[in-house]
Amino acid sequence: MFTEELKAYNKASYALLYCRTSEEYRCLTATKETAKALKVYFGVWTVTKGWRVENGTVSSEEITDPVQALKQIEKFKAGIYTLVNFHSYLENPETIQVLKDLIVRCRKENITLLFVSNITKIPPELSRDFTLISFSLPDEAELKDCLESLARSALQIPLPEDTSRIIDAGKGLTYSEYADALALTLVKNKNWNAEAVLQEKVKVLEQSNVRYYKPSLSLADVGGLDNLKEWAVSVSATFEARAKAAKISPPKGLLLVGVPGCGKSYVMKALANAWKIPLLWGDIAASYSKYLGETEEKMKYMVEVARTMSRCSLGIDELEKGIAGFEGG
Repeated sequence: MFTEELKAYNKASYALLYCRTSEEYRCLTATKETAKALKVYFGVWTVTKGWRVENGTVSSEEITDPVQALKQIEKFKAGIYTLVNFHSYLENPETIQVLKDLIVRCRKENITLLFVSNITKIPPELSRDFTLISFSLPDEAELKDCLESLARSALQIPLPEDTSRIIDAGKGLTYSEYADALALTLVKNKNWNAEAVLQEKVKVLEQSNVRYYKPSLSLADVGGLDNLKEWAVSVSATFEARAKAAKISPPKGLLLVGVPGCGKSYVMKALANAWKIPLLWGDIAASYSKYLGETEEKMKYMVEVARTMSRCSLGIDELEKGIAGFEGG
């Protein structure tokens, strides 16, 4: 969990942390709560407003120059200080050296610098100095909180007694994406519609090269592969709620190997339908990026979405390209 990890890193006097997330507000809120729990200072820097440090030595100085903002940290006391969207300035040689110079003091004074951005861009000179920290997508409790918060402002449209389908439809979305999808559903349908939220989720996921399928194929549509179909039927009960209650785990994965066009993707869609779980589809080739670490970040996002949406099936096409690279080996 983000807050527990952040507490541990601060107590251990880690100097530089990097969190990749598009949910700046949620991340800052969680960081502020963590600093409060640790009874240390909390500060935020943005290029538009400069530093804002709560109950600290700096309260309203608009130091928007990135290098000067880092030098200002020399005056700070023990705490967690967040720099938002600072990634563009990390490649500046002066910025790199200032950070190098700060590391010793940060460790000595128990100052943790948390860089928050939706892009991971760490120069090689600092790669061993930064520690990556994960910030998860909203869990079921947070999605429920978002739904109930919006419902309070839409009193003329009461929530149904059972909101589980509406909450499940939001799994895999950020807090703001879920809130937007709910608001759009109310505007368009004048009711709380889980299917409409799901349609908006499909659009959002496709922007990140993650496709969502509502399975319609059945195992009967698959020719041959009798052993596979027999196995699929035999394990289908492990995906049910009663199996989860009995702590019986479903299969963790399935590797389908074959020449292009032999029906591997077709089989995955049929399996998802047989198991009555949604299917996410990630394409390694479409996720490839020339920038160091970007391909891995996109793969990590796919897995994070699948984990949040569980239970679901995550199909990864052309997996070998992600393991061996595009040049073979």
